[in-house]
Amino acid sequence: MNDGVLIIGAGYVGMSHALGFAKNCEVKVLDIDQEKVNKINDGDLLINEHHHDSSQNLILNVEATTDRTVILEEYKYVLICLPTDLNDESGDLETTIISDYIKYIIDATKSYIIIKSTVPIGYTQSQIDEYGSGRILFSPEFLREDNSYPDIQNPSRIIYGSDSTFGKEYHQLVEEIIQKKEVEVLFMSPSEAEAVKLFSNTYLAMRVAFFNELDNFAITKNLSSKKIIQGVSSDPRVGMYYNNPSFGYGGYCLPKDTKQLSELFKEKKIPNNLISSIDSSNQSRMNFISKHIAEKGISKIGIYRINMKKDSSNYRNSAIITILKDLLELNYEVFIYEPLIVEKIFFGCKVIGNIDEFKNKSQLIITNRFDKKISDVENKVYSRDIFGKD
Repeated sequence: MNDGVLIIGAGYVGMSHALGFAKNCEVKVLDIDQEKVNKINDGDLLINEHHHDSSQNLILNVEATTDRTVILEEYKYVLICLPTDLNDESGDLETTIISDYIKYIIDATKSYIIIKSTVPIGYTQSQIDEYGSGRILFSPEFLREDNSYPDIQNPSRIIYGSDSTFGKEYHQLVEEIIQKKEVEVLFMSPSEAEAVKLFSNTYLAMRVAFFNELDNFAITKNLSSKKIIQGVSSDPRVGMYYNNPSFGYGGYCLPKDTKQLSELFKEKKIPNNLISSIDSSNQSRMNFISKHIAEKGISKIGIYRINMKKDSSNYRNSAIITILKDLLELNYEVFIYEPLIVEKIFFGCKVIGNIDEFKNKSQLIITNRFDKKISDVENKVYSRDIFGKD
């Protein structure tokens, strides 16, 4: 058996693990995207962060392939780091591709499987039962997309969902990555570990929604959101963190994980009022912001960045895109400044590459997070970014 690690999926979760493990063992990455594979083999680990020295990539022991038969080389540990999109019809996370890989690995090898992908509660146990195998473990990740490698090195906690002994053996390999030595390590059942992941992200979504509703109230009553939030958050039970108002939560994880957990409550007919209302609260927030902007009566509106957070490279399910669509329905002329977009037209809006031209054409500039690049036109910037963070 190969003592190295095989990682299936070259997203930020997979590649941050590859970067960590490669310092101590051989790492192979399997992905269907040939362009990603070529970049990895050229020394680019695809992590767009400033937290690691990219020149080190060339000497790290990482190779990539699109050839599924690499699984037959029997790496001791196989990490499944694949996306699990939400099925809009069923309300469940899509796990078909993960199941296909698990079957292939169990049938053809003696490798141990660590599922890092977010899955529905009960999924891992169903796979263990189906194959009668103790070689499957669920270990949730809590990585922030643009801070993934530092989060690998300094985890808030490490959780293993497995009743087998190989989880403790795998943890010895993980210990070689982490710099923060006093980390709480929790072993529990697979379903409990899956619940930790979904409830954690749902709580974060709920916290965003709470402070956004506070901000709705303050705007409507002409009160200072900043002073109210500072007063509320000064209570150590609340905390002065993750409390900065926004246009709404978005990105890849929070929306789908919150909807998945809500669906699980619904399927099992478990009483809940709070969790099922989080998504609707987020939708209401975006509608509120759109109306508040429309009330200003300005016809030419510029959108500065559609990414989720400052310095983020992700605009999946970004709240500002919903607001953009609302403004278009109200017949506003909308411009976009977004270096991440290569097209000249995005959702029917002109994309302006020159920031000075963008500033001049926009009568009002809306941005989810304020940036010093637009500080010279601050008088026409609309944002709910009160604390300049998160």
